[in-house]
Amino acid sequence: MNTQPQAQQQDPSPNDPIAKLQKLKQLLEAGLITQEDFDKRKDQILDSM
Repeated sequence: MNTQPQAQQQDPSPNDPIAKLQKLKQLLEAGLITQEDFDKRKDQILDSM
């Protein structure tokens, strides 16, 4: 019987604001969203903290 804890998946919690901001920044850097989109969404995430 394996008593070692299973490795956690790398997917962050959907409620983690830091993870959301990091993903948003990746989308911006990849050119998938505009700076305006980034700024709006960032403000929403920060306001919800």
